Amino acid sequence: MQDLVRSKTCRLFKVLGTENPADLMTKPLARTEIDGHLGRLGLSRATGRAETAPRADAAVDATLADRGARQRSGR
Repeated sequence: MQDLVRSKTCRLFKVLGTENPADLMTKPLARTEIDGHLGRLGLSRATGRAETAPRADAAVDATLADRGARQRSGR
């Protein structure tokens, strides 16, 4: 990258944090900043669960809860 910049094949520009969507995954942000970055990426927040998301059944949920309880109790 440094060679490309030196040869002027590539130019680098500073991007303000308020305009940089990479901040979305690297820093804690206020909701308004999150929404702004999502908008710049052509995305938006949604509520609820996607219809295509897998569903855990009660046995899986109970197994995970039991495992967590055992870990917390030191067993």
